[in-house]
Amino acid sequence: MLTYDKLTKSQKRWANAMMDFYPKLKEGGVITLKECWHASTTLYKQRSEGAPKVGYPNWLFGINKIRRGVYFFPAPGTEPKEFIEQESAKNLQKRLDKKDAFEVRSKDDEEFLNELLEAGIDVKVAQPQTESPL
Repeated sequence: MLTYDKLTKSQKRWANAMMDFYPKLKEGGVITLKECWHASTTLYKQRSEGAPKVGYPNWLFGINKIRRGVYFFPAPGTEPKEFIEQESAKNLQKRLDKKDAFEVRSKDDEEFLNELLEAGIDVKVAQPQTESPL
């Protein structure tokens, strides 16, 4: 993961422009693909009015990817670990909410369920279905 200290001069210029465009990013966090596209196209259109010349952050999408369409934003003084854990927990909870219940079928499933419960993720547990003797 790239942090602010590891960015090149032009990458820092992009990060600073995004923090001006989206002030919530000054504390760090994540940026979505839609936010990157919206800010980049708006700044490109405003370039004749004095907006900073920033490129499109293709470098961000491979290195700082957390999940599809969500990327760690390299703000000054932020560490990626805490944001990755938060986004991973959100993503996992969304996946679990889509299903009615988690079915324990093996020892691995039971260990996984215990890890989820220890992490504070509430999971409904279904009773395993028995196969019919047809």
